[in-house]
Amino acid sequence: MAVVKIAYTFWQVLTGDISILDGLKKIGLAVLGFLLTPFRWVNATAAEHQHHDEHLAGEIHTITDAGPERPQVAPRCPRPAST
Repeated sequence: MAVVKIAYTFWQVLTGDISILDGLKKIGLAVLGFLLTPFRWVNATAAEHQHHDEHLAGEIHTITDAGPERPQVAPRCPRPAST
């Protein structure tokens, strides 16, 4: 996509639709956007995982704060009498 933007901007400069300075600005922004793409992916992935972790933490908090009672523990079986 960046190549298309650069080519179109170059065409606009050649045909006189935009000035050389504006063309250089647009080309610079296209190159910068291309170079920043991996960092945007990492940022989006990290934000998604953080949201997922917060969601899980909320579920755990809800489960553990269900009430003051303790969980039921199964009674132990009595040991057989020694002979």
